[in-house]
Amino acid sequence: MFMSRSFQVVVTQMSLWGSSLIDIYAKCGRDAWRVFNKMLSQDAVTWNNMILGHVKCGQGQNAVALFQQMQQEGVQPDSVSFVGVLNACASMVAIEEGQVSS
Repeated sequence: MFMSRSFQVVVTQMSLWGSSLIDIYAKCGRDAWRVFNKMLSQDAVTWNNMILGHVKCGQGQNAVALFQQMQQEGVQPDSVSFVGVLNACASMVAIEEGQVSS
């Protein structure tokens, strides 16, 4: 019992560290995919960090694709997920409007 509880704590801490690294790398424009793909499991927080990182880098289409992939992988979106995908859509509309008016 002690071993399994310790293992759960380690996995939870790894998930938090992994999500934090993804957040930092995505904000810096670095390859957050490397950390994301090496994680044992990706939860909503991890997916949200990837989605929001793409939004911050102006990659709205990639953010929407990630949102769809998140759902296909069986991860339930939360309020942060929806805010992220809405921001992605808004940024894509702003880019399109800028191209039309130029």
